[in-house]
Amino acid sequence: MPKKQAFIDKSGVKFVENFQKNQKIKKFPSRTEIRYLTAFMQKSLSDEFFNEVISNPVPMDLNVLHAIRKSPLAMDVYTWIAYRTYLVYTQGGHPVKIAWKDLQAQFGASFGQKIDNNLLTADEIIKKETQALRDFRRRFLHSLNNLSKFYPELNKTISADSQFLTVGGAKLIPYK
Repeated sequence: MPKKQAFIDKSGVKFVENFQKNQKIKKFPSRTEIRYLTAFMQKSLSDEFFNEVISNPVPMDLNVLHAIRKSPLAMDVYTWIAYRTYLVYTQGGHPVKIAWKDLQAQFGASFGQKIDNNLLTADEIIKKETQALRDFRRRFLHSLNNLSKFYPELNKTISADSQFLTVGGAKLIPYK
């Protein structure tokens, strides 16, 4: 199956797909869809962030997104890991250590949010928060494991222990 790549470029939003010879395009965003998405992004994102996204595109494999579409966490992990590995790769390749607590705050803030602090002791709250972090880490690593089926090089690029996720640099998708 050919890999599809999507890029956001400086003209707003432009989807670029690479196909093998003689393959027909099944669906390509219309100009109206592209204009709508561009307008939505410009209204929903700060100008600084929008311009940063437009000027620094990161390749994404639409086949992978399609395959993991039933898991919002897996989709979030994929887009984040594609961005992070690309960033590390383009900025010298020095691995980055990220605390699980920080990742939980970014991705899984709802893990353990049903804790009613008024009815629990401090020890019980700490125990529940620790369990929520373990649950988040387990689900995050499960998503990474699923992604490694598409990108076996992730097993060499990413490592995890009980405190940190370490991300190295990689070109997950070939691009120019």
